[in-house]
Amino acid sequence: MQLHSQLKNINQHVCPVAEPTSLKLEDTSDSEQDQEANLSVAMTPNTISPHYKPSSTEGQYTCQPYECYKEDVIPPAVHEKVSKLMEDLTDNFTSVGGSRDVLYFGEYNYSYTGTKHDARETPLPIQELLDCIRPHLPNPNSWLNSCLVTRLSWICGTCSAAGPDRYNPFASSLGDKHNPGVDEYSDDIVTMSNILQNCDLYDKHKLKSLFKSIEREQHSHLSITFNNIDGNASNFDAFVADISQYDNKFDIISIAETNVNEEHKQLFQMDGYVSEYNPKMANKKKGTGVGMYIKEQYQFNKLEHVTKCSKNLESLFIEITNTNVPQIVGVVYRPPGGETELALKELESLLESLPQENVSITGDFNIDLLAGNDHNRSEFEQMIYSYNYVPLISLATHTKPGCQASLIDNILVNSTNSIISSGILKTKVSHHNPIFSVIKCQQKSSNNEISSLPKYDYCDKNTENFLHDLETSVYVKSNSVPMNQASIILLPN
Repeated sequence: MQLHSQLKNINQHVCPVAEPTSLKLEDTSDSEQDQEANLSVAMTPNTISPHYKPSSTEGQYTCQPYECYKEDVIPPAVHEKVSKLMEDLTDNFTSVGGSRDVLYFGEYNYSYTGTKHDARETPLPIQELLDCIRPHLPNPNSWLNSCLVTRLSWICGTCSAAGPDRYNPFASSLGDKHNPGVDEYSDDIVTMSNILQNCDLYDKHKLKSLFKSIEREQHSHLSITFNNIDGNASNFDAFVADISQYDNKFDIISIAETNVNEEHKQLFQMDGYVSEYNPKMANKKKGTGVGMYIKEQYQFNKLEHVTKCSKNLESLFIEITNTNVPQIVGVVYRPPGGETELALKELESLLESLPQENVSITGDFNIDLLAGNDHNRSEFEQMIYSYNYVPLISLATHTKPGCQASLIDNILVNSTNSIISSGILKTKVSHHNPIFSVIKCQQKSSNNEISSLPKYDYCDKNTENFLHDLETSVYVKSNSVPMNQASIILLPN
């Protein structure tokens, strides 16, 4: 029977040895089509469950695992709650072989494919799920006391095999014999394709392994992370706590939508880091402001000529000077309420003003690289590639209930030969996942005497402020001393 065969295939995702039982259908019609229309629940009785609690009446109840396949049995609201719960508990899943990871909830211990699962309190979303399924059980006397969730329960096998959407326009060019330019630039295309193909999701354990691997290979490096935190006031403390769980501290941390002006940056500090902020848009309370945190071991200058703030684009750039090769790192935010065309022109102006190598631009560009045939995406791609910049992030970075996942956060670089790795952090404090990159970079060695000296930042803005302070006698203690005879004391930052 075709239906019997289909259920057997579905059961392979849950238990490879399961055989569907005779189905208890509401309609006794011999028509297979009618039977499929009335099917609400299919049973997958591989064994009597190890957590089965015998009834006081012998044989009155049986406890068998089951799976519900009819979509309308579970309301969308409940499905969303359970999906969010599974996302929060993603690190609690246990592998049971092959591609199957499971998470068990129940009053009693449970053994599944040789793996023991301890009793775990059933959270409210799972209880709601069981309550939705209960009325559809074939046996009205059945009772529910456990739930075994597999990752494959939430996506079909075809989608699981295909994997998530990934941005990689170079993959299709490889091996294209009809494109005369491929052979000439094949090495570059392979490099860029590999960068995008190797971009992955990282939890704290996977990230720790990555940095251990980098250390084993003795790569001196500079690590950079970016996150749109959607407001310092509401999310900064959570972001700092979140980023602190990683054993390897990022060298540069850039953030967007701070909603904070430069003069208030001291309210938001990170131990071991120096901060730089760009003023937010005037009279705008939300959706503005960029900032950066730089490890204290680095000397840097703020690049005023590429640090801008308009209604279409906001930017902040620094140059790290105590590395073997100066590294420029920037953060960019494109407010979605601005004009995209003007934002792209302003971004192009920034790219023209920056060096042709050793530049990393982090940011939320609010242009979805997974959007397919989209005019803004095409214009954005054409511009960054024309200036030899390549995006390092290829998976969705922004997820919001009721919206399609999008790739709007990225890190653009113009020195692909220095890339070690890039990826997306799983934990997040807003709708945006943090993204990161690791590039080859060696810090200049310095003796203790030099490193103990105060570090001065001689950028244009600090020089202007210093001259202004001289005019107002901040450093000249006595008005009776002529300016040309006064002793001037430089104060370190």
